[in-house]
Amino acid sequence: MTKKFNDGTVITNDKCIGCNKCIFVCPVNGANVTVKGDNKVKVVSKKCISCGNCIKNCNRNAREYSDDIGAFFESLQN
Repeated sequence: MTKKFNDGTVITNDKCIGCNKCIFVCPVNGANVTVKGDNKVKVVSKKCISCGNCIKNCNRNAREYSDDIGAFFESLQN
């Protein structure tokens, strides 16, 4: 199971090694922060604008979009 480091649209998964590349390419100050004691970079969902820069620039594929499209379509069928 992939550990999620936020509950917003862009999430950090277990592949993160805390290289901080996502912090450097993010246009929003404070949208990515280090997780103390875990050596990961967390997405602050209230600040993240979902631009995708962190996803495009992560060499480890440690960022991904999280959405509820499956649940949405399932609710339409009920």
